Amino acid sequence: MEIDNAICGELSVGVIGARRVRHGIGPFVAAHLSKLGAHVAAVAGTSHSSVAAAQENLHQMAGIAPQGYTSVEEMFAEEALDAVAICSPDTVHLEQLQLALEAGVHVLCEKPLVFDGRTNPADTVRPLVEAFADKGLALVVNEQWPYTLPAFDLVHPNVHQAGVPPQEFRMLLCPGATGADMIPNSMPHVLSMLGALHGDADPSSVHVRDIEVSSKGRDSRGDVDAATVSFVYCGDKAENSQPCVTNVSVELRFMAAPPRPARYAIDGFGVERVIREPGYRMSLEPWSLNADAGKRNQTTASFSQSATPLADPLPQLLADFTRQCASTSHKPNMAAVANLQALWHIYETVRRHPEFGQASH
Repeated sequence: MEIDNAICGELSVGVIGARRVRHGIGPFVAAHLSKLGAHVAAVAGTSHSSVAAAQENLHQMAGIAPQGYTSVEEMFAEEALDAVAICSPDTVHLEQLQLALEAGVHVLCEKPLVFDGRTNPADTVRPLVEAFADKGLALVVNEQWPYTLPAFDLVHPNVHQAGVPPQEFRMLLCPGATGADMIPNSMPHVLSMLGALHGDADPSSVHVRDIEVSSKGRDSRGDVDAATVSFVYCGDKAENSQPCVTNVSVELRFMAAPPRPARYAIDGFGVERVIREPGYRMSLEPWSLNADAGKRNQTTASFSQSATPLADPLPQLLADFTRQCASTSHKPNMAAVANLQALWHIYETVRRHPEFGQASH
């Protein structure tokens, strides 16, 4: 991956939520931005202790020493930032996006862009998305899975064709949440992949229908910790309004801690992401949709012979983000609005299902 360090080096970035509590991605975003040549100038957290912990961690990880703030407003007031990475919980994204817009900075935001579990996030985000574009600001969601498609093409050549949506897409994800909360935790990954596979679909035409859900297991508290969600993903091609549909099936299994298994299949051709330590080395390996999960784990050695190295998607996404920050023209990120609309419909269906009950999101 070639990076224009001259562009990255001009970028002064703040990170909101730079401490890794549970599953936070903030410190990795900060470290990778620094490696790309950006100046990580500041971090913002919720307390003096959390900010100090984030600063110490970043110094050890990446040798950087950002200023620390316990107030996002103060960070924007004191620092001349070009961009901000919002890596905080999704329930506070809306407020922080509004502050970033007022400050006139580019934004990379953790997925989902906005979600509180009470109102349709697409209705809230649409005017924000348009306002960022009107100000000439990039608004990018941290959705990394589409960056695995080049490796998929090496594992299964001639299966995925650019601009030709698949008839079927399946994915296995292992969220760190149970019940209906599995949906905002995991489904943005699925929707980002579908958006990439549909390529030039008109965002205003994107929708999901025929949503079905079933529980597959419960934890000791009685919460659903395994489920299957299926739906039809629809989107018209932008140039000729030709409708394209993909049948989707998503298997969700709760897992408390990473690394978490993840697999997907395009028209029956599957891959599994495998993470090996030390060094957090990733690869994509062939996955048979009919293979028993336990048996698959016992045959990792044989599959590894056909493993395809997978470059870490995060720095690739961050490099694209810095390029967008350097651009002087930005279209509204309507794909983000479409994804949130679909996410909300799936979430509402799951939340209202009698086997799931009310979510705690």
